[in-house]
Amino acid sequence: MSLKLKKLEILEDCNYRKKLNPGTYEFLDDDSIDAFYGKNIEISVIVGKNGSGKSSLLEIIFRMMNNLSAYIAHGVNIDSSTNIVFVGGIYADLYYSIGENEYVLQCRDKSLALVCVSYEEGWRFGNLHEDFVGYIDGNMMSYNQKKKMCKNLFFTLISNYSVQSYIEADYANEETYKILDNGTLSEEAIGEVWLHSVFHKNDGYLSAININPFRDKGVIDMFREEKLARQRMQALLLYFHSKGKDFIKGYKLSRIEYKFNRKSLYNKLRGNLTRKSKEAIWDIIVGKHEDALSFDEINWDDVYDIFKRNEDSSLTEEEEKVEWDDILNKFDDILARKSSIAKNILRGLGVWHKNNNNRWLQYTYFYIVYKVLSIVNKYPSYRKDNKINLNLTHFFSTGTRTEREAALKLSQKVKSDQSHITNKIWQAINFIKKVLKGFQCDEFGCFSMNDYKRIKIKNIFSGASVLENEIRCLPPSFFEYKIYLRKEDSEDEFPIESMSAGERQLYYIISTLVYHILNIKSVTNNRINYRNLAIVLDEVELGFHPEFQVKFIHFIIDMFKRLGLSRYLNFHFLITTHSPFLLSDFRKNNILYLEEGKIVNKDSFLNPFCANINDILLQSFFLRDGFIGYFARKKVMELLNWLSKCTKENKVWTVDKAKVVADSIGEPIVKEHLKSMINNKINVYAQDINK
Repeated sequence: MSLKLKKLEILEDCNYRKKLNPGTYEFLDDDSIDAFYGKNIEISVIVGKNGSGKSSLLEIIFRMMNNLSAYIAHGVNIDSSTNIVFVGGIYADLYYSIGENEYVLQCRDKSLALVCVSYEEGWRFGNLHEDFVGYIDGNMMSYNQKKKMCKNLFFTLISNYSVQSYIEADYANEETYKILDNGTLSEEAIGEVWLHSVFHKNDGYLSAININPFRDKGVIDMFREEKLARQRMQALLLYFHSKGKDFIKGYKLSRIEYKFNRKSLYNKLRGNLTRKSKEAIWDIIVGKHEDALSFDEINWDDVYDIFKRNEDSSLTEEEEKVEWDDILNKFDDILARKSSIAKNILRGLGVWHKNNNNRWLQYTYFYIVYKVLSIVNKYPSYRKDNKINLNLTHFFSTGTRTEREAALKLSQKVKSDQSHITNKIWQAINFIKKVLKGFQCDEFGCFSMNDYKRIKIKNIFSGASVLENEIRCLPPSFFEYKIYLRKEDSEDEFPIESMSAGERQLYYIISTLVYHILNIKSVTNNRINYRNLAIVLDEVELGFHPEFQVKFIHFIIDMFKRLGLSRYLNFHFLITTHSPFLLSDFRKNNILYLEEGKIVNKDSFLNPFCANINDILLQSFFLRDGFIGYFARKKVMELLNWLSKCTKENKVWTVDKAKVVADSIGEPIVKEHLKSMINNKINVYAQDINK
């Protein structure tokens, strides 16, 4: 079974056409070859000059997926940062197939529908439109009904590293609407930017679209992206290393060194409580909170004193250590109480041990409690079970019997969760297991991956892939790390940061894709689980040397095969590119050619697959003026113009300058022709002198 994005039909009234003409834009021809790029893998390419409409085409699809995602998430309690708004003004139909079944996603301004053509079944959303009469009313569908519907859908995962792309301000004037409680749309536009929610993925992959890398008001935090990419690469490097293979071609993993990062723990709780919970804590202290009596076993004045400083204030290293010790002491005090909520969280996970004098156990308990309380409030699937609203204000608190039981049940649910949501908690749990088996850091909190792997523990989830379990067996995230590589033919090692920018870009893109794909795969049947993925690689060759461009398609297909991803999921890659090297890996049946917003008839085109690069450049990228740089061409044309006329030397051209320019030309035929014309010019001068 495979996913195929077939075509996008854009109607005349669509507000976001820009240069695009109304019409049908085909991503795959009917005679495309199944499994040409591998089992359950399809690839299509969109090519054209800058301004030809490539981005406009993709963004119409993104808006359509956003609108459907808004209804998938409607009625589910999700974080305000991920609230999805509906984009009006779209008139378009997206056709695709999954296996033998044909589908179409239709948008008509403030209405949309998902239709299974094969079964003549459809779901409609938003305001009723005459085109969608007779379809199932999806405005108030139950969560289980949504899960069933989404089996007919695909997840859209987008990668674009261009700094000029997806800037929220560019979309500020688009008409967006709020979904009302009854599922209809607000009468008036609300002015929120739809793109904002597309960057957030803390909904457990509930909504069906995500753009990478994350942008905040159009700004990519490259320091954050670098850190995240290295985290993701860490597991992939170790996975391939365990198989005796290399994740990065030409490089071998030499070692990974870890060091305890106290600040990562300190800042998590201090920052979150200061920023998010200060008012709630204060209400408890002064007795305004309705549940104040459930907290009276602890001196909240002392707790608040720890966090009352402004989070932006700068503390000395020594002040931070004092405050950190104070936080840990308060935490130890609360763990010693029978009514401790934190202790019940640890008990529910099966990691609580009375003998917790080991400081590494102490740090890990601290982290686990923080992480569980964060998860139960961040993810919709946990929020609905969080009846008493456990949150970070309960970190240092005792609780009623009801609260303690709730903490126990929630942590047990976390323990049974095999999705990506709990990966970091499992890393902490496995660290505890290793510590109890005798694992020790040195006095500075340092150790190597080899040291860590010597302590064996049982596989976590038998149904998970080797790579997924590899991720769960990494050291906890409060250890920073440094990755060292070496070239195949050398014993000299170097940190991964020393790789070239292009190399890192390539592997960061791959590791980010794999990270999200594994997360999507990990989502179980009790939540919406997508098994079909449209992966959009927008101008993917940015920063790549031609050598990487030549190898990219093979590399990504090979990587997906080696990881076995296409055994579980179906993929359709949709790529935009300006690279003839990438295009030489594609039959023209898989290519959509655009020029000035119009579809180019490709019947007379040669097939770029395995074709000469120059031919591909001339044909597929519409280089009407040839391959020579415009400055060089203009200079040669000026020279030709002077040589062809009976004009003498002037301020611009002399025979000597003409000779220098002619000798500089790399094309031998042009060079010899110009030299011949220069000699003729010299002969004419000589004849004039003799006269």
